Amino acid sequence: MITSGRKVNTGRHRMLSEDTEQAILLAAEQEFMQKGYEGTKTVTIARNAGVTHAMLHYYFGTKERLFNKIFNEKMSLLGKMVTDVIFEPDMTPLEKITAVVDRHFDFLAEHPDLPRFLLNELAYNSERRRMVEHKLRFAWGKLLPPLQLDWDKMIVEEGMKPISMIDFILDVVSLNLFVFLALPVLDVVIDEFYGSRKAFFEARKRENVEIIMQRLLQNNNAYE
Repeated sequence: MITSGRKVNTGRHRMLSEDTEQAILLAAEQEFMQKGYEGTKTVTIARNAGVTHAMLHYYFGTKERLFNKIFNEKMSLLGKMVTDVIFEPDMTPLEKITAVVDRHFDFLAEHPDLPRFLLNELAYNSERRRMVEHKLRFAWGKLLPPLQLDWDKMIVEEGMKPISMIDFILDVVSLNLFVFLALPVLDVVIDEFYGSRKAFFEARKRENVEIIMQRLLQNNNAYE
């Protein structure tokens, strides 16, 4: 009975630990987005997460480690979204292209302040910029060659205009990122012509898919 009781307590402790960790991560993400890295205080994160300052340090140690965990998780999630689509065997090539634009846009819509925050941090923090550059080199070296092979085959089969995988990704990122980087000055336009951010996001996502398709397809009939 004692052993069984310990197992229950261990499971409950693990669940509480996971809940506490997620509460800290959520509070930290909100603080980083609102105040930037330098303006964020771990004391405030702990208070908003409903934990003690000592507990926050127990889970994550330093603000730097906490930030890096959030940053790495976001980048990994974003990369997985793209690669999962490209390698999805049950989707047609055109469905894959649409899904890449859609999922990337939806990810940004869930975190609308993330692009401006990250670009600002990378612009002024050379150490963090070098870390990102290292990750990108590793990702491109590992993922780009097989993606390009699959991409080239897809282009031939669909009769699409040739384009490198890196150019396709940069096109999608550029189109989608602009919407969120420009949000602070677009709100007036959004209110006047779209009524809400939700309606604006849906309209821009459709437009971005259309732009990418027009870039890739040799004739408009293939997308009608």
